[in-house]
Amino acid sequence: LPVAAEATASADAPTAVSQLGELRGLRMLIVDDTEPNRRIIAAHARRWGMPFETAVDGSEALQRLDAAHRSGQPFDIAVIDYLMPEMDGEQLCRQLRGDARFSDLAMIMLTSSAQRGEAQRMLQAGYDAYLTKPLLRASRLLDAIADCRAKRLAGVADALLTMPTPSSATRAMVPGPNAQAGIA
Repeated sequence: LPVAAEATASADAPTAVSQLGELRGLRMLIVDDTEPNRRIIAAHARRWGMPFETAVDGSEALQRLDAAHRSGQPFDIAVIDYLMPEMDGEQLCRQLRGDARFSDLAMIMLTSSAQRGEAQRMLQAGYDAYLTKPLLRASRLLDAIADCRAKRLAGVADALLTMPTPSSATRAMVPGPNAQAGIA
């Protein structure tokens, strides 16, 4: 599935597209068991000038994150699928948040399941943003990356940015530099 989220940019906050220069060079890890999803996100990362690696599951993600940290070139952003075999995205996030080496890693959950209460559970797990698939506009992912990275750099790790699809009944958005508040 292509990676959909709907967010609202506030009139006075710059969009991530206008801040693209500041985001170029951020290292991204893409974790998804579905090859077309990895390929789509990788194409966006390439276009945005973000070096990236991919992992097909949580175990491979942990190996790549560890190797990047040991090499002195840690990842800045991880875009993680929820439904994966063996270790799902929630389990992976909880494991990473339990390791101080990854405290600055901005993590974005991408899910096709979008169940009631799931966004709050992902906040408790340690995610910075929650987006739903399919992602119809790549700029939504870019905005989430900018917001999450800014939040991590500012040390605000207890607020989840959610970007529900237009048809979602609940619109829970936590303010970030590029998001308008509408807490549900």
